[in-house]
Amino acid sequence: MKKLTLLFALLSSIAFSSENYTLTQSAGHKFISGKKIANYDINIKNNNGTPICTFSLDNDLDESTFLNPGRPTSGPWPIENTLIKGNAPLNWIFEAPRLEESNLYGIRWYVDMDKDSRDCLQPGQQATFSFTAPQAKPYFSRGYAWVNGNKVAVNVVDKTPPSLHIYLSDNDPQLRWRDRATLRVRIEVKDNLDPNPQVQLERITMTRRVLPGQVVQASPTLVRDGDVITLQRIPLVEYQLTFSAMDASNNRASFVRKVQIKLLGQGVLIM
Repeated sequence: MKKLTLLFALLSSIAFSSENYTLTQSAGHKFISGKKIANYDINIKNNNGTPICTFSLDNDLDESTFLNPGRPTSGPWPIENTLIKGNAPLNWIFEAPRLEESNLYGIRWYVDMDKDSRDCLQPGQQATFSFTAPQAKPYFSRGYAWVNGNKVAVNVVDKTPPSLHIYLSDNDPQLRWRDRATLRVRIEVKDNLDPNPQVQLERITMTRRVLPGQVVQASPTLVRDGDVITLQRIPLVEYQLTFSAMDASNNRASFVRKVQIKLLGQGVLIM
């Protein structure tokens, strides 16, 4: 019995080896009804391997690996509709299941074996699976997925980070006597494959210790061209604003701007 079990395990590992399947992923941001979303396409080719009847970005058997899409830019994730939408070949089923009592989601496609297993991706066939999400997330492009429950490498086509340049300008030069200054953001970002990379203000740091009431709190925030950033006017303090650009394939670039808000009536120095 042990020999038979060992032989079955060996044959199974061979049947599901990466050489039997070619997975290629491309991704980018696009606008639908005026909203920017992340789109992912994964092409699977069955190179004479076992018929493919299930495909997922996470191992259904390991809850700790399920995707956490995070939250959209405004409002919580609806419980019944994760805002993740998928497409698949004819007669395949797409799901983005939510783990009970959590904010974790999985992404998977499968064939209803009770109906017709001939809908599985047969040896020599290929098909494209796709889905969209409100935001790009690093775990959408991790370089591996599960085919028939077995981990297989994914070739992520885009490996080049975007180019990013941030310009800041005094948004309200006539009101320099206020205790705060507003800066308007102009973004220049380009990518070799993603037409609309995602830009964030990662953090704001200061050059010297300040009083508790003067601390600037800045968690990562999506930034669009034309947005306005407000900073407190603290004499002799230099702010450092760190921005990042991420394409949908998880390639990142960063850019730093330094700002010194001068004494009352003296404007803003942007470096």
